[in-house]
Amino acid sequence: MHVALIQDLLKGPLPPGSTLLVEYDPTSTWYQASLCIAAGWLRTGGVVSYHVSAQPPENIRSQLTQMGLNVKELEANEKLRVFDWYTA
Repeated sequence: MHVALIQDLLKGPLPPGSTLLVEYDPTSTWYQASLCIAAGWLRTGGVVSYHVSAQPPENIRSQLTQMGLNVKELEANEKLRVFDWYTA
């Protein structure tokens, strides 16, 4: 799969089963970019595990919903998993 925003950094399409880890400062533009990457991946049938440590996980769900995704359905079908590292 091609991943918008970072495909120029890759030598080719990201193979199925790959893991993409992006670390960034919570105030950087990578936060919004990571949501766009996750939403694009989900729209093409990919599976996303989103680890949240800088804000409540409901914020991620809300923003993905605003991007037109059915978060409840994606989570029920295990296409989206939001891991809460923030609450702890």
